[in-house]
Amino acid sequence: MESCCTVPEHASQGPMRCPVCGKAGRRVEPITVKAMLVPKALMRASDPEHLFRAAATCPVVYFGAHEALFREDVIVPVFQKDPAGRRIVCYCFGIGEDDIRRERLETAGALPSERVRALVKEGRCACEVKNPQGVLPRSTPAMVGGSPQVKPRRNPSLVV
Repeated sequence: MESCCTVPEHASQGPMRCPVCGKAGRRVEPITVKAMLVPKALMRASDPEHLFRAAATCPVVYFGAHEALFREDVIVPVFQKDPAGRRIVCYCFGIGEDDIRRERLETAGALPSERVRALVKEGRCACEVKNPQGVLPRSTPAMVGGSPQVKPRRNPSLVV
């Protein structure tokens, strides 16, 4: 008897490329994709493996061998796809670029990263289900005005 959560197997066709921009992506765990999709997108998603497409110029967030999932298919704004200024920087603790700038001003330049590091050290991070990348950024506050540096947690290997 088949499980209700069984996904049909697709034959691997070698390295996957984004169907819109033709570029490579970073592997994400299935739990990340499931947690990030709006219900209608989750109902139609069928590929067993997805890659995260970070480029701001590409509308695809996740893609598999036979499908692409776009910004409107994801329940949260995606840091890499939104313009700088008011993006979410830390999905686990709801910290945005505005919060970081305000905290730096209010604390005479103190780094908000210390608070985030302490929470992560206490095991409160849930990036695999709250962050569209499915990984913990190395220095969350350093992302203000730049791109995140990603520290892989599981198997987000870059596919070329």
